[in-house]
Amino acid sequence: MKISLKNIGKISLAEVNLNGLTVIAGPNDSGKSTLGKALFTLVSTYQKVRVADADLMVYNLERLFRDLYSKLGAERFTNPIFAKHLPILTSKAVDAWLAIDSDEERQTFLNCILEGVHQSTLSQRIKALCEDILKNINSFRRTGNIETEFSAELDKFILSEFRGNFVSMEADSGSIVITENEAQLGFTATKEGTKEIIWPESDSLPNDATYIESPLYLNLVRTLLDSTRLPYNTNSVQPHIIDFAEKVTMPAIFKGNEGIVSENLKGGKFEFDNETQQLVFRKDSRTFPIGNVASGFKTFGVLQLFLTNGVASPSKFIIWDEPENHLHPEWQLNFAEIIVDMVRNGYPIVVSTHSPYFIQAIRYYSALKGVEQSVDYYLSEPDGSSGLNKFRQVNGALNDVFVKMANPLNEVMNVDLARKKFENHDS
Repeated sequence: MKISLKNIGKISLAEVNLNGLTVIAGPNDSGKSTLGKALFTLVSTYQKVRVADADLMVYNLERLFRDLYSKLGAERFTNPIFAKHLPILTSKAVDAWLAIDSDEERQTFLNCILEGVHQSTLSQRIKALCEDILKNINSFRRTGNIETEFSAELDKFILSEFRGNFVSMEADSGSIVITENEAQLGFTATKEGTKEIIWPESDSLPNDATYIESPLYLNLVRTLLDSTRLPYNTNSVQPHIIDFAEKVTMPAIFKGNEGIVSENLKGGKFEFDNETQQLVFRKDSRTFPIGNVASGFKTFGVLQLFLTNGVASPSKFIIWDEPENHLHPEWQLNFAEIIVDMVRNGYPIVVSTHSPYFIQAIRYYSALKGVEQSVDYYLSEPDGSSGLNKFRQVNGALNDVFVKMANPLNEVMNVDLARKKFENHDS
């Protein structure tokens, strides 16, 4: 799988693999966060519209089957054809209909019901109404256009997430496309809004994405959840932050999955307290308010929460923007090992970073655990004089990353030279 961006924010061009762990390195304001937010926007909006589409289809099919059952009346139980092919509950009838794979099988199913209608003692008018309902079931199409709804939802999402700075300043349009095998999901946008939509014909794409900007948002969960009552276009809180708050408060359903991070939590555990409606940290029969927990613990706590409540999954992206920000170098190494363990277990992860400790730890642990083939590295660097950046894959040239990261430190290494410069300036 890969994501392609053209003229989005600070990015002029990026083609990035999403095959396990994707590491994006580069300085601040170079487009690293833009790629993560673009991926979150596209996958989250796709999933929201797709689920709404499925829910509406189920609703309409249940309505049609209820109408059919009402028209058939008692004959639904006495006619052997109806008794064989129509479950007692309409919800089961919908499930059975949706479970049929081919148009030919669906037509055979409906023809059986139609034969039962023709053989019944129902009046000609009721028979005609039943036939009409069966035609509606067979040719059922969602009212409205799913691509139009996807476009409208993207416009709202982009306005809130990118604050109107989505397409690159000098460009007329920009595009984002996710590709997996033959399936593609994406769109082209201008400064006026989305224009061209690419909607996949299959459901093989990931069904969710979570963008983590800072573990310190754990301190504000209650406030963030209260903000969800506002619509995207008036809410000052960006969608990825609201999404994060909603997901960290989901109940744990996979007990034991936190073992991958438990050593770093020193025997403690993060939980959502239903009584106080706040996140807390529990350790040794004591409960600590989230504001009294070290920032580094919060970083590992986010992973613990997501591993136990199902937010982290092989079918869902975890996108983490500069996870090293609140971690001591030693803990950066620990965090890198956990990320590599998750990738080894099939979790797709995207991280942006400017920490040489973290990148070297990823290199080391991916080699130690045999997952080097599942890790891709990219460097964001200037694209000519445009002020934009492009992403270059550096799997075989990671020294380019370390050299770029070391340059600022090299400039301040010679303290003796600094003293001489001061003395010469002072004199």
